[in-house]
Amino acid sequence: MENHAELLDCVVLLARSSPDDLIAFLLSQLEIENEAVRVASLNLLSAIVGADLPETRVKNFLIVKAVKSTFSDQTAKVRKAVLHFIRRLLSSGSVENCAAWDMVAHVFREFSVSTSKLVRRVLNT
Repeated sequence: MENHAELLDCVVLLARSSPDDLIAFLLSQLEIENEAVRVASLNLLSAIVGADLPETRVKNFLIVKAVKSTFSDQTAKVRKAVLHFIRRLLSSGSVENCAAWDMVAHVFREFSVSTSKLVRRVLNT
């Protein structure tokens, strides 16, 4: 964890110098059926989207499409990483033209699931 900030800075620098290769690599990592790899990839994509770089802004639609492929992953860490990605995307200045409403719908579904679980827990006590 002590090198986390430096690692994120390196990824942003890579995104500036070689956006196509970096994004292609991270998107390929999302296809791996390993929770830790998916979470790391989602966190790095969040950093890229959050940096709102001109070099990667045109790739946001592709990034969002790839992140949407992880919506069916029900592991807690991946779900949390997806929500973190969505928050960073919506906070960035480049939300337009990247299917952000699909992301908003996903947040709504996650919120509905959480609310349903809370209601069941209250009713069972």
